[in-house]
Amino acid sequence: MTKPSRKSTFLVLLAILLAVAIMAVPDSFMEEIRAWFQEAFGEGYQRYVLGFFIVGAAILLLRTTDKGNWLWPAAKPAKPERYNIPPGPTTRAWITEAKTHISLADPDKALRFLSQFQIEALDAEIDLLSSRLATFQQTKRKGVESLDQENRSFNRISRDVLDLVLQLEKELATGTENYKAIKTYLKKRYTNRLDQKLASRQPVNLRRLVNTEVIPEGNKPALVAYKSPEVSGAMLQTFRDARGRLLLVGAPGAGKTTLMLQLARELLDAEPDYLPAVLNLTTWSKEYSSLEAWLNVILAAEIGVSEKYAAEIIRQNHLIPLFDGFDEIEDENRRSCLEAINRFGEEGTQQYAISSRTREFQAVNQALLIHLPVEVCPLSLGQLKSELIRLRDADEKPERGAGLLLNAIDKDGLLREAIQTPFYFNTLQTLFNAGRTLDDLNFAATTLEGRQVEITDRFVQHELKVSTYPPDKANHWLSFFASRMSERNMAVFELRDLQYDWWRWRWSKWQNNLISEFFRVTPGYLVSGLILGVGLSLEYGPFIGSLIGLFFGLLLGLSSGLTKAIEGKEPQITTKDKRNWSWSNYIKHLKSDKSFVGILIYMLLFGLVKGLISEEELGLEVGLLGGIFLGLVVGLASGFAKLMEDSFDILQPTSPYHRFNASMKALWFSILQHKFLCYQLRKQGLLPPDLVKFLNEMSIRHLMEFDGDPQTGRGGAAWRFRHRILQEYFAARWTAPKEIPQPDK
Repeated sequence: MTKPSRKSTFLVLLAILLAVAIMAVPDSFMEEIRAWFQEAFGEGYQRYVLGFFIVGAAILLLRTTDKGNWLWPAAKPAKPERYNIPPGPTTRAWITEAKTHISLADPDKALRFLSQFQIEALDAEIDLLSSRLATFQQTKRKGVESLDQENRSFNRISRDVLDLVLQLEKELATGTENYKAIKTYLKKRYTNRLDQKLASRQPVNLRRLVNTEVIPEGNKPALVAYKSPEVSGAMLQTFRDARGRLLLVGAPGAGKTTLMLQLARELLDAEPDYLPAVLNLTTWSKEYSSLEAWLNVILAAEIGVSEKYAAEIIRQNHLIPLFDGFDEIEDENRRSCLEAINRFGEEGTQQYAISSRTREFQAVNQALLIHLPVEVCPLSLGQLKSELIRLRDADEKPERGAGLLLNAIDKDGLLREAIQTPFYFNTLQTLFNAGRTLDDLNFAATTLEGRQVEITDRFVQHELKVSTYPPDKANHWLSFFASRMSERNMAVFELRDLQYDWWRWRWSKWQNNLISEFFRVTPGYLVSGLILGVGLSLEYGPFIGSLIGLFFGLLLGLSSGLTKAIEGKEPQITTKDKRNWSWSNYIKHLKSDKSFVGILIYMLLFGLVKGLISEEELGLEVGLLGGIFLGLVVGLASGFAKLMEDSFDILQPTSPYHRFNASMKALWFSILQHKFLCYQLRKQGLLPPDLVKFLNEMSIRHLMEFDGDPQTGRGGAAWRFRHRILQEYFAARWTAPKEIPQPDK
């Protein structure tokens, strides 16, 4: 946040002094002012006063905002509030060196260190300072200035360079704190996801082999030579062995996402200068012009920041994207995704990892700029038996189910084969630890794929049976969710993702728009109406003024709803959560906002002119008070809107309704739209009575994952199915109720 300029401060003081001075003028003197105007300009002096108002207002508008810069050739663009320097030890070292050389009276070397950032906005400022320094040195060589003049010129340049260094130092401190907050947030999320993905069990060491066969022949010369066919050690070491470009492939349920989450956690601890983030590729489309364009859309929600700050992080090139779920992209979009990643990788310093099912990746047959392809292999039978024996014979909390599962795989060959996939191994451990036996599960399939489906089916039946919801209803609700998420290529769900196009309604879009928009905007208009009522109460009294204000608020809300209804588009539920509201932030923003000063003075002039041209008694006082009142209302509203627009805050949702609650602080009441939609879907039998409670219960039951703690419902705002296998299972079982129109395809 920049400090208010001297000009802005002067204009505010001038407005206050002018208001006080005019309000203190006796009535008799006001008559003399009118008489002087009449004598100087004649009977039609009001026209001249009105012209003065228009010209003065235009000058104020142009001089108190950035809109007039293009009119003045000598006008300089305002310095940016942020230069977007990346946090980290390297940045800190450059700033420290620059500061040191300033103290040694060597601003030239200080500027050389700052130029290493290679940031366009910063380079422009450095060039300006370097030009001033070169001019000073040239003048000094000519000897045309006295020693005192030379010292003053040099000190001014050095002070300006120091101011720039201090600004960068402050930005570095803010950026470092932001990165720290983001990393803490991501680490907590990924830890929660791992815990729920593994059903609170310890992870098994997954077998990993180098597999160059998944890479096209022409791409193989770019691969690094690995020390052995089998990959061992932590994922961080594997990533470094891959020189920051890793491909993970494997069968469904092999544990690819688990490894990506483990890699993300290790990178968060090991890389102080970078931000690793697991990003699901499901939403990729060939409509995106570049990978950066796609990142601009999805990164903010993933790492918990505003869209503007996410764009800064992307430009800094300090993001390590871990692309998960390449196979979840629609077939026709996969090649364009790999091409975009290749363009992204043309910058040699970019690091990334990609995971995919083996078959889907090979089918594209597209070269990819990676250095090490690793296949996540099935667990060996010996590895599985050793793990089960360890669990069965543990001194603390031995697992009876481990012995039952050992016995089952000795008897059932298909089960023995299926269990080598980590997802099914983990799932069967849950079933057998619940006391189930091989006979209880009643397997009948004669193929491996059939047995895997049976394992998933028995697991779902078991978890729904022990939940607090009727199994048939819970199954129906989960199937509805899975089908809608699959249709929309969604891997993650937040409450704001629930939209009207999730269902085809009996009534028209016209009615939906009318009701939805009325619910969203009316509360905000009512607040505005009450503010208007306060002003009207000066003339009509508080009761009548408030009633008039409320009436106009309701009228505006209904008008907005009708406008949306006439457009005929599907209503959209959006949030306005760009800012974590605080009065201190708001006041600081008003102090530095030139437009607020302009509006206040503009309305003050309006009141003054209205009073002078009015023929009524006390016209000047009423006009002046009205101008001040309107200036404050419009200026405060403008400052509020600008605050919401210019946010760089960290936005880390800590509860499911976090975004909706933040939106209400911006007078954006989309939560009413959401509640109304939930009510409509409940009437159709598509949602449970309490959606958040249900989704958290399904997370506890290991069918879904919650970014936070599902026991408390805190710490996160997003859910996903625990595995794509489960999402596909429920989506395949979705059937719409016969008495309700079929959903859109």
